[in-house]
Amino acid sequence: MRSLQQKASHHSQTDHTNQTNNLTTNTTMKETIEYDMRLAIEEDHFILDVREDTIIDGEDANNEYVEGLIFDDYADALKQLEEFVEAYGLKGKVHVDNEVEEEEQKQEQLLEESTKFVDRLSKFLKSDVGEVPNSWGFDFENDGGWLFVNLRVKESAFSHLIKSH
Repeated sequence: MRSLQQKASHHSQTDHTNQTNNLTTNTTMKETIEYDMRLAIEEDHFILDVREDTIIDGEDANNEYVEGLIFDDYADALKQLEEFVEAYGLKGKVHVDNEVEEEEQKQEQLLEESTKFVDRLSKFLKSDVGEVPNSWGFDFENDGGWLFVNLRVKESAFSHLIKSH
């Protein structure tokens, strides 16, 4: 059986060890540097921004813009982006957001979906009217997530469609 003095001494040592461990845990923070790169189009020029983020223990601690360039040509902006990715990649983790490429992909998808729509409409017209008059025309407009389909029809072709119903 331990004496009270031995128990007190043991608790004191344990408390000191716990305090030291807590102090060590609190002072060993993991700090990393990450770079966020953004390539965007505004009006008729391309913007390339680089932001340096200091991350401490998984939390965003500091953000600072380190580059901000304007280009007239997308190829030049893309080349500079690639050079930044290579250079800043040596210093830390790099995240790239190429809004120009994302917009191009959206436009390609819109064109593909629009083409499918025209094909389906043409099949409908062939089955319902018997033909798709060469006097018909389609065009598309994308306005903030809304797709407007403009159908141009000569009056005689429209009359034929109406009379067939």
